[in-house]
Amino acid sequence: MTPYFLFQIESHSFLIETHRLVEILQTYEIYDIPRSPKHILGFTAFRGSIAVLINLQSLLKVSPPTPKSRLIIFEYEHHNVGIIVDFVDMAHPLVSASTDLKHPLQTFLRQSYLHNDQIVRVLDLDALIKAL
Repeated sequence: MTPYFLFQIESHSFLIETHRLVEILQTYEIYDIPRSPKHILGFTAFRGSIAVLINLQSLLKVSPPTPKSRLIIFEYEHHNVGIIVDFVDMAHPLVSASTDLKHPLQTFLRQSYLHNDQIVRVLDLDALIKAL
């Protein structure tokens, strides 16, 4: 089974493959990108690189990030992309699950798993970024 990181944004829980992960930052600055779409939060600089930040909070229609939020940076086609999340951790153990529950990001979700009695789904980062 592919190893995953679990992350949460308010009550929404998702998984991303660990091999996509570049960095998890506790402190970061967000720089504005003029005239960017509302789902692009801005960009941040880290270790001599930059990452464009996706605003999943606006896609999920939840509250904006807080100062306690973390930044997950992952790789997409040799570029760095970031998502601000409320919580991040290794996800184990996972058990395959099926669900008919609808989700605001349904189009960008793949297989479902049961983790600590909660349904979590793999976020298809490629599909999400292409749609933005």
